[in-house]
Amino acid sequence: MKKSVRFSSLMIGLLSLFVFAEGCEFKDIDKRFFVVGIGVDKPENSTKKYRITLKMAIPSGSIRMGSESFQNFTQNADSITEAVQLIKSRLDKEADFGHTKVLIFGQQLIKEDYVHPMDWFIRQRFIQKVAFMAIGKPSAHDVLEVQPKYERLPSNALFMTFGQVGVESQYIVTEDLYDVYRNNKDPGVTPIMPVIEAKQDHFQINTIGVLDRQKLVSVLSPNETRIINMLRARIRKGDFQVSIKGDTFMVHTDELSANKKAYFAATKPYVDINVNIQGVIEETQQNTRITETVLRQVQTALEKKVSHDVEDVLKKLQQQNLDPIGIGLTYSASTWDRKDVEEENWKKLYPKLDITAHTHVRINSPGEIQ
Repeated sequence: MKKSVRFSSLMIGLLSLFVFAEGCEFKDIDKRFFVVGIGVDKPENSTKKYRITLKMAIPSGSIRMGSESFQNFTQNADSITEAVQLIKSRLDKEADFGHTKVLIFGQQLIKEDYVHPMDWFIRQRFIQKVAFMAIGKPSAHDVLEVQPKYERLPSNALFMTFGQVGVESQYIVTEDLYDVYRNNKDPGVTPIMPVIEAKQDHFQINTIGVLDRQKLVSVLSPNETRIINMLRARIRKGDFQVSIKGDTFMVHTDELSANKKAYFAATKPYVDINVNIQGVIEETQQNTRITETVLRQVQTALEKKVSHDVEDVLKKLQQQNLDPIGIGLTYSASTWDRKDVEEENWKKLYPKLDITAHTHVRINSPGEIQ
């Protein structure tokens, strides 16, 4: 008898806990807004520090392309925490950050500081550390306002683009929150972020911003972006253009790899960048007949062009004391000094490095012609 009473009391207690838990923590899907993207801008005509935009997906019973339902909520405030709480005071549903996968800094803000707002993202337990980081042009708010007609879910176009489950492009660079944060703290590499330019009904992503420890320093051109993407071993396929004897050839690469070898002796430090390309001729502007001689000429011309482009972009970044491909990490792995001594030595050594690129091209086919 006593056992049954105890069992009944235990069950009543557990059921009470479930009831309270439902009231405090659990909320049905129709009582939530899902925050899929966060934008941080410098406000205009305001004394506040930040302009925060939360892109919220509104749950729907049916999913149709181009009919996704979302709403952007914007708030100016002196802190991100204050802005989020003020936005929540305007809602009738709970803001759920479990699906936040895109974090965007406006280009005006990031020219001054990106470290302080990124610190908030890193500290929040509800922000995924694998969320994608990007620069919004002309602003983060403008990017979050874009509604592509081909998008099935709010921000799904950016999720697929940066998640590399949809489009594959030699110009698109993916950087996660933990990547940017880690590279900001590591003296051996410079952080970067892709630039998302807002168009009327689509995005354009073909450039990257290179950052120092505090702010945006340089925005690379599409060709420079492709070179950095290649040197960081983030792409295996791409297209290169080369001109010889009045004709222009497009070479599609099936295999593309790059590695670096460095020698940090005090007398003559240098870095050798080795690029290996295998591909096929995809297009000729003048319909030139591809003979064995022409094939070798295209290979030689492409080797010179790629080597020249690699050296150009790396020396340009070297002059700005920027190192997005992590040459400093190679130096760090080869020394046994204290961290502060190592950092100081690297600052003196990096501007003196002689950077040379060597490209090896093998064209396997002139393309298929029936």
